[in-house]
Formats: sequence, structure tokens, C-alpha cells
Amino acid sequence: MPFLGNCTYLASRDRNETGVHKYEVYATNGPCEEKTSAVCTKAVHVVYGKNVIHIRRDPVTKKLVTTIGEEVVYKYPVKKNWVTINSPNKRDVTVELLKAFVELSVQQAKMEFAVRVPSHVYGNATEGLCGVCAGYQEELVTSNGTVTDDFELYGKSWEAAPASLAALALPPQEQCDQPTPEPECVPLPPEDNQCLNLYDKDKFGPCHALVEPEPFAEACEADVCANATDICAALDQYSSACRRQGVCLDWRTKLCPLAW
Repeated sequence: MPFLGNCTYLASRDRNETGVHKYEVYATNGPCEEKTSAVCTKAVHVVYGKNVIHIRRDPVTKKLVTTIGEEVVYKYPVKKNWVTINSPNKRDVTVELLKAFVELSVQQAKMEFAVRVPSHVYGNATEGLCGVCAGYQEELVTSNGTVTDDFELYGKSWEAAPASLAALALPPQEQCDQPTPEPECVPLPPEDNQCLNLYDKDKFGPCHALVEPEPFAEACEADVCANATDICAALDQYSSACRRQGVCLDWRTKLCPLAW
């Protein structure tokens, strides 16, 4: 949610008239470590009944830290009668709300996250910045149901309410201004553009027919241009998309070796 300011926003929850939700997912934004004028996700929060899970990235180790309430998770997996928390690759974290049929995944590299819910349970019955499950919205709909074409107004309408901030044990946000726009970035020349590795037939070619590399390369260039990340996160995103198609790629050793 890079277009939003330094606040906490409702990403997703089930929509109902009672105000008592099966689940809620919030995201807290803040200045990026590499570039304070840009905005990055700093923490992701899951609310299930009276239980609250926080996932943050340690500013020193850069690893994800998960807490259930105030209890820090030191060993995965965590299995309770309502939740399973795991770190299958020892970097990213997944949270499964068993009775709510909700899965949250958070990537260590850029704190990007995804909320997955089954359409037969939540079809056209979710709300928040992530949108409507199995629904199509041509227009931006604010939290009070108003249609708008103002992206900033849309985002601000999904700011966490004071009661939600209290439940998350977060301080009330004082302001949520959008960062000052940066000057237009000039793309790197091809010989210096490492994002073009995505077009390398030896490293990524086996997946090209299944997953188009162009949008990933463009996103990579935008990130590098903003100086908010290196190329590894973007390459990992493409590799993850390929794994979902059944293609495993050998690319990390030469481009982005892991440090354990």
C-alpha cells in the first residue's frame, strides 16, 4: 500500500451488520528504511476474537518477528486450536485462522503480504483496502459505502478507527499525510539494469511461457528507481509466481545468495 501515509489501515475483514467480525487484518505503514520519503509496510496485525497477532521486521536482523499478544514466537510452527503460525522457508511467515478459513502470508523481503479467503465463504462479503472477495469493483468504494475517484480519500476512509488502534495496542495516529512526491526517475541504461535478468533465458526462461516477466521487471525497475529496495525481492516474487505454476528456478546462487 505505498500510496498511503504513515498510519494503520484496515486491509481486510468480513463484512457484516453486527460489527463483530470473524477476522480483521490491519497494516501499519511508515517511512522506508532506505528512503524515508517513501512509505513501506512496517507491521501487519491479525485480530481474531480477543486474540491479536503482530508481525514486524526487526530493524537490526531484518528478520520477521511474530508476537501473539505480548508473547514473542521463538519457534515455528505454533499450533493452537484457533491458529497455526509457520515459517516454512525460515524467512516468511504464514498465519492460518483455522475456524475462520483465513490465511495471511507475509514476506520478509519487503513486508509484502497477502490475505487469502475461500470465495464460497466470503464471496462478496469482505471489505477493506484489499477489496471484495470474488467481486469486481469498477469504482473506489470508501468505508461508508460512498463511491469516489479520489484515491487519497479512499485510502483515508480505511484508516483504523480509535477503537481498533486500542485493540491493537497502537498509539493514535496524529497525521496521515502522503509523502512529498519524488522527481520522476530516469530508468537505468540496459547494461546497468539488473532487473532485466528476468528476461534471461538461462535463469528464468523455463517459466516465461507460464508467467509473463514484463510486469515483474517493470515493478523491479520502479522499486530500484525509488531506491526503496534491491532487485532480489522482485526476482523472488517472480520465482514464487513460477513455483505456483510448478516451475522451480535456480537463480539465487549467482544473483541473490542467501545469508543464514
